[in-house]
This record gives sequence, structure tokens and C-alpha cells, in this order.
Amino acid sequence: MKNFIFTFICLIFLFNGFGQNPVPRFSKIQIGDSGSSAYFPEEMETFDLSYSEDSSEVYTGEINASDYLFGTITVKFATQITAEESMYLDTIAINYLTYLRSIFNITSYAGIGSGHTLDSNPNAKGYIDYWADAEGDSWAVKAWIDGNYLAVMYIVGDIDNINFNVQQLFLNGFRFPE
Repeated sequence: MKNFIFTFICLIFLFNGFGQNPVPRFSKIQIGDSGSSAYFPEEMETFDLSYSEDSSEVYTGEINASDYLFGTITVKFATQITAEESMYLDTIAINYLTYLRSIFNITSYAGIGSGHTLDSNPNAKGYIDYWADAEGDSWAVKAWIDGNYLAVMYIVGDIDNINFNVQQLFLNGFRFPE
């Protein structure tokens, strides 16, 4: 009887392990020539560079890892936002996230939460939101802004079942230049 129970328990653990996604390995990777970096799944290789209407550099990159899409949109402002203008950082970040909702065909969202901070940059402000798009995909989105950069980090997939530490590492993994 003991052997049967032991075998049964082993089979439960064995089959329970199937279907679970492995945790991707993360590395700190430079985001193009922006001067900034972030923690991405190790396979992340390149970022596309384009320019906004005001000549700000816009770096984009995505990678599929462990059944999730990890991505960033990182903007290096053409003109620094001065300390006197810093009251507008909230407006800029929130307006950009609102703009992205239309670009990514987001049909529902939780609402932007503000007040997030980064130990590595006390001047940075963070904003988080959770979205669902027209295709039924779930998104976890976090934006970081200071006077020189705006970065949007996002994960698309089964957000309800993602490893919490993976989500936190990625969304909080943006690093402004030192």
C-alpha cells in the first residue's frame, strides 16, 4: 500500500510538471544606442530604431519566451524635460499609455496606477496598467519616465498565471542611463 501511495504521489508531481512553462533566463541588455538597458529574456537580440515627429529616438523590441511576449517601447526625448516642466511627466506618460491602447486595439483596461518608483533612479516615475485586447490577449504594462526617457515595458499572454517574480523582474527591469 505504501508503494502504491508513493507511486501515485510521484505521478501527480510528474504530470503536474508537464504543461508548465519554464522560467526564462533574464540578462541585462542594452536597448540599442539609447544608453538605457533592461532585463530581457536572454534571447533578446535587436531593437528597431525610428524617430517620432519631434525627432525623439524610439526603440522597439519584442521577444517570445515561455509562451509570453516580452516587449518594450523606449523613447529617448530629443529635448530634455526640465525640472520646471517635470509637473508634466504624469501627463506625458498617461497620454502615451492611452495612445498605445488605441494602437494595440485594447478593448478593456484596469486603469492606470501611479506612484511606482525605481531605486536606481529616484527621479523616475512609474505607472502600471493591465489590458485586454480585441483578440482576447491579456497585457501587463508598466511605463517609466524621467526628464530624458519614457519606457513602456509590456508582457502579453496568460497574465493571470505568469510567475509573479518573472513579471516583476521584467516590468521593473528598465534601467535609465547612469
